[in-house]
Amino acid sequence: MWRNRNVFYDDAGIPHEADGDVRIANEVISDITMNAAAEVNGFVSFTEGIVDGFAKLLQGELAEGIYIRNVGKETEQRNAVQIDVSIIVQYGTVVQDVAAELQRVIKQRVEEMTGVFVARVNVNVHGISVVAKNKKEGYLHESD
Repeated sequence: MWRNRNVFYDDAGIPHEADGDVRIANEVISDITMNAAAEVNGFVSFTEGIVDGFAKLLQGELAEGIYIRNVGKETEQRNAVQIDVSIIVQYGTVVQDVAAELQRVIKQRVEEMTGVFVARVNVNVHGISVVAKNKKEGYLHESD
C-alpha cells in the first residue's frame, strides 16, 4: 500500500491538505503498468522467466511478469517504487527502443495516475514473438 497526502485546490488555486490519507494498493500500480504497456508498439506480453518464477514465490508477484518494490529508503522520495517487468517483444522491432518506450510510458502513467514516484522501471526481455504466415495452410502461426 502506498500513502499519499490528499491535497485539493480551492477556487483561488491555493493548495490545502485534506484530513486523512489516500492508500493505493500495489494491484492498482500493476493494473496501470499492464494498461500502459499495451500502448507500446512492439510489446507482446508479460512473461516470467526461470528466475522470475522463483522470485514470485519470495516477493508475491501481482501479475505475471510484474514486480513492484518499495525503494523509498533508497531515494529521497518517501513513496517511491521500482517496477520490474519481464516481457516478450514482437519480432522485427528494435528491442532497445521497445524497452525504452516501456520504461517511459509506465513511469509516466503510474506517476500521473497515482502520484507515487517511480524511481526505476527495469525491463527484462525474455523472448521474441514471431508471427509468420504458413504458406501451405494460409494462417498465422505465433511462436516464442
